[in-house]
Formats: sequence, structure tokens, C-alpha cells
Amino acid sequence: MLNTIFVRLIGRMSLLICLNFVNNSSADASENYPSMSEPLGVGILLGEPTALSGKYWMDYQTAVDAAIGWGFIRETAVQAHVSYLYHFFDLLKSDDDEFLVYVGGGARVKFESRFRFGIRGVGGIEYPLPTTALSFFLEVSPIVDFIPTPGMSFNLGLGGRIFF
Repeated sequence: MLNTIFVRLIGRMSLLICLNFVNNSSADASENYPSMSEPLGVGILLGEPTALSGKYWMDYQTAVDAAIGWGFIRETAVQAHVSYLYHFFDLLKSDDDEFLVYVGGGARVKFESRFRFGIRGVGGIEYPLPTTALSFFLEVSPIVDFIPTPGMSFNLGLGGRIFF
């Protein structure tokens, strides 16, 4: 069962990465959103885990995010993750505002009494505030652990970052 879920997750992530090469989305978003004109953002993530969060824009559609903090599911312990993110523009847009939809994947470690390691998918919505260097996001992350034993869990978080 876990093998099937893993294969489907990898297949979907591969498809999304391929879309990166054929999707020529809206013009460079950093013109309208100062939070996207600066490459590095730091802030907090509230939820599971509650953590310090960082995001680095590689270009106007891709970024790497990472967080380290305190996880509460199973055992209370330090948890860290890093993910590659691909952003879709123009999916959730009004006349005045634009929400960025993003998906991605990466790795997660949790330092419980038994060390846990697995892959982490992520999907979310981000709202960069126009005319400021602030951005807010909501994300959900399915996790498939491989070490010490196979298992699944989810993370859910709400957060904000300031970019500089």
C-alpha cells in the first residue's frame, strides 16, 4: 500500500516539475509584489510543526522553503523539513489581489525517541501583500516516513514571512 502511494506521489511530482518547462505564466510577479522581489523571507509557521520558517525564491515560479521547530504529533520533538516549491499564478485571482497556489516536495526529519525520516509533499496557498514585503500562507503536507518504520502522517500550518 505504501509503495503504491509513494509511486503515485513521485509520478505527480514529476508531472508538476515537467509543467515548469511548458508553463509560461504571467509576467514577472515581483513587479506587483515587493515580497517576491527580494529572494529571502523568514518568519514563523504555526500548527504542526510550530517552527521558524524560511523561503528562498530561485526565480519567479520556483522556491525552496525550510523550517525547524517543534512537532506535537506522536511525540513532542524537534522537526525539520526542506521542500522545493513550484508556484502557479492566475489560478486564484481577483481584480485587486492574487493568491499563489504552490505544490512541491522534499524531506522531513523528526528527532523523537526513535529518529524519523521521510518524504514530504506540500500544497498550499500564499498571499503576498501588495506594496509590502510581507507574505502569508496556508499549507498541508502529507508525509511518508521510511525510517524507523513505514508510516504516514500530515502536517498543517499557517504562517507569515517578511522578505529582504
